[in-house]
Amino acid sequence: MLAQVLMFALASPAGAYSLKTNTEGDALRWLKIPVSYQINPTNRSGLDETEVESLIHGAFDQWQAVTKVPLSFDYQGETDVSAPSYTDNANVVYFENNWPDDWDSGFLALTFTWSVDYGEIIAFDMAINESFDWTTSGQKGKHDLYNAVTHEVGHAVGMGHSDVLDATMFADSQTGDTAKRSLSEDDAQGLRYLYTGIVAEQRWSCATGGAPSSSFFGFLAVAGTIGLRRRRFESEG
Repeated sequence: MLAQVLMFALASPAGAYSLKTNTEGDALRWLKIPVSYQINPTNRSGLDETEVESLIHGAFDQWQAVTKVPLSFDYQGETDVSAPSYTDNANVVYFENNWPDDWDSGFLALTFTWSVDYGEIIAFDMAINESFDWTTSGQKGKHDLYNAVTHEVGHAVGMGHSDVLDATMFADSQTGDTAKRSLSEDDAQGLRYLYTGIVAEQRWSCATGGAPSSSFFGFLAVAGTIGLRRRRFESEG
């Protein structure tokens, strides 16, 4: 059976958003919808696990609610997975309490995505950095979980960073920031562009091609990491 792949032409993003791409320059996106995910709510930050799950669901809902976009999610329940891997058949959001030395220590969270031919995303995992102080209520002096995860879900579905300061996909965040909980119009426009080709009421010219759904050119999976960086101020030292 052939998997249908949209091949877009004359595409030129409008606005300040950006898209994640593979080494061939293909924009990364999910072709198989809904996108499943699981949560490992275990943490050492003292956060209530039930509340953690509720906020993470809310973060996915923000992206699912964008109008005119054929994107949805399917929650598959809790898991004890606590490491990024595309071989475990699970897309997981989890807390990392031992942030590896080879991961940038300035990131509040990292999202790993794996893609194959034409930029089709086949898996993601999201690690939340417990080296930072977290809150579920926007408490001053701590980083808001809902805020960070909403940003990271954007990466999980193929969005890059935005130059718009009040956008969810703006590259960094400070303590007490809750602005990224809700998507800006720039975020919504970027998602529509990525999944439908709609740009300022104009559509891409496009053609439909086919690719073997099981070959993946020897399964050349590309892993990419991108995340939300802590914004540092001079007063913080």
